[in-house]
Amino acid sequence: MPLLSNKIAKTNRTIILILMVFCLALSSCKKKEQEVGIEFLKEYHNSAVKLRDEGDGRKAIIYVDSVHNAVKEFSRAQRWQKYNFKADIYLNRKVDLSKAKLTIDSMYIILDGIEEQHPEHYVRTKFYEGDLLLRGEDYNAGIKKYYEGESFGNAHLTSCEMSNFTYKIALIKYKQKRYKEAIPYLKSTLADLSSCDNSNFDTRVLRPQSTLNTLGLSFEKAGIPDSAVIYYKKGIALLNEKKIEFPDRNKGISTALAVIYGNLGGTYTLLGEDILAESLLKESIKINHKPGFAIMDAHTAELKLVSLYLKNNRLNEANTQLNTLMLEIKEWELPYNATQQQLLLKFRELDWKRLDKSNNILAAYNAFKTYSALRDSLTDAEKNVNEKDLESVFQIARKEHEIELLNNSNKLTTSYMWGGIISSVFLVIILFLIITYLKRYRKHNTALKKLNQEVGEKNAQLEDALSALQKSHEDNYRMMKIIYHDLRSPIGGMTMAIGLMLEDEHHTTEDREMLQMINTSGHDAIGLINDMLQINTDVELSKEDIKLSELLQYCSSMLQYKAEEKGQLIEHRSEQIELQIDQEKIRRVLNNLLSNAIKFSPFQSKIILSGIKQNNNALICCEDFGIGVPEAQLETIFDMFTEAKRVGTMGEVTFGMGLAICRQIVNAHKGKIWCENKVTGGSIFKILLPLNDN
Repeated sequence: MPLLSNKIAKTNRTIILILMVFCLALSSCKKKEQEVGIEFLKEYHNSAVKLRDEGDGRKAIIYVDSVHNAVKEFSRAQRWQKYNFKADIYLNRKVDLSKAKLTIDSMYIILDGIEEQHPEHYVRTKFYEGDLLLRGEDYNAGIKKYYEGESFGNAHLTSCEMSNFTYKIALIKYKQKRYKEAIPYLKSTLADLSSCDNSNFDTRVLRPQSTLNTLGLSFEKAGIPDSAVIYYKKGIALLNEKKIEFPDRNKGISTALAVIYGNLGGTYTLLGEDILAESLLKESIKINHKPGFAIMDAHTAELKLVSLYLKNNRLNEANTQLNTLMLEIKEWELPYNATQQQLLLKFRELDWKRLDKSNNILAAYNAFKTYSALRDSLTDAEKNVNEKDLESVFQIARKEHEIELLNNSNKLTTSYMWGGIISSVFLVIILFLIITYLKRYRKHNTALKKLNQEVGEKNAQLEDALSALQKSHEDNYRMMKIIYHDLRSPIGGMTMAIGLMLEDEHHTTEDREMLQMINTSGHDAIGLINDMLQINTDVELSKEDIKLSELLQYCSSMLQYKAEEKGQLIEHRSEQIELQIDQEKIRRVLNNLLSNAIKFSPFQSKIILSGIKQNNNALICCEDFGIGVPEAQLETIFDMFTEAKRVGTMGEVTFGMGLAICRQIVNAHKGKIWCENKVTGGSIFKILLPLNDN
């Protein structure tokens, strides 16, 4: 019943909008074309896109035609948009090449004579014609249309406007499996997008993340997985950053994140990072395997997960995943589109390998024949277009264009000759003027000297301004010191109030534990402010005797809630060791190390916090099984405001001061802190503290 109600409501909204259009047409027959309001156009466009995206291209086209038949005030550019909408459906969704050709012809007719006023429309029309010719297997002519469109766009469009078409050429290279040739076009697309309007979600988020994702895929398929990981992580960081800025686009951003998770998981499989790969693939499937999300991409992640299972001989899990996927494939409607064909081909390949690993020889043989037949069929379909070298056809088209220009230049030779004669006359006049202006040189020279004097005065003013700026910087620094001092007062008041509440014996044990935890956190916050005030100064310590095991247990409990967000577990163990340290400051060091371990570890991993006695010292270790620290950064990560900042496994952002403060605290205890990478993956942060001051 709810589904039926939704459909009725959608139909009613469409009918109401069409009636509004007719009323508008009847009441304003003499309106000018610019009177078609922006809000009306926006509502009309959104309704058409909604019908198209629901999978009913035919209804979307009928709706668009009905609106344009009712409203006669549309401009030529707005009428072109109608055919642009229809061409996309005929070429990419409900394929009908004959109707696509008629639609593209109409687009050219509308733009006749106003191409330079609407260059982006004209270039897009050229690219649509190229798509149509490629679909009709006229590859040379199709690629030539791309060249004509690109040449016109370079002459008439901005870098931002050309980014769409540069990306289009990159995708053609990618589909031809010329991945290394696609990479420069994709990088050029990113550079072009950087010049676009920063307020536009499409140019600021959607297209940059799509380009970064395609760059990662190109590097991966070109056999350069390390570079692929870099661009996938850039895409994840971009999307995580924009989540807060565009809260109304959360669904689209989550879908895009899941797509990149799946691709990054596949690359980690190639690099042998199986644990991290599996966690990312499962997260991708969890997000996108839902109605309204990118289910086809979820299927791609499922197939990558099956490959990982087969690689590690986890046949039962591979069988379960493939059987589930087979049920979903049976529900696909015929004929399959290109994406579904590639998914089916990968499914057939994995099904054959699964049966082969299970020693089911006859079934494996039959599965291999099915896979081979499908592969050969798809290979034949792609062969012609893959054989065409886009660059060579561009070069041929460029040469033809140059020859045409030469032919035209021959017709202009006579005109150029007369132009030369006229130019000679003008040259005589110019020489006369030069002689006249030379006489005025002395006057200009005097004016120039005066100008130099003024410049000198301006330089003196700039020096004064620079001094004022330096003073302003010093004032700002002092102001920040005052702010840090003022922050201590309210936090101190909070801890004092909590202390009074702790004196009340009527609280339950659980309440007292929570109050104690709040009280401790308040003292930690005050300590952190004190550290900020004492950056690059000596750290003052307030030492006391503590048991190391109790300190490690407390820190583990404090951070376990954060680890549970990623399904992680913090273990702690320690020998019976007593230390004389500033408990509050060392607790801050351990909390910082645990937070970093959580940030840079994969889903459902383990973190171990341990302490042992080593000669006359206590050795505290924080061990994780995450992504480790690059060897080149093992020393610099402890620097204040270090550039060695990395993105966490879920795109978490770091700021680079925490480890520097940790080193200041440990050095004040006459100890040592350092980091080591493990051979099996992950890192160990170690702290060596003396058992006594001697």
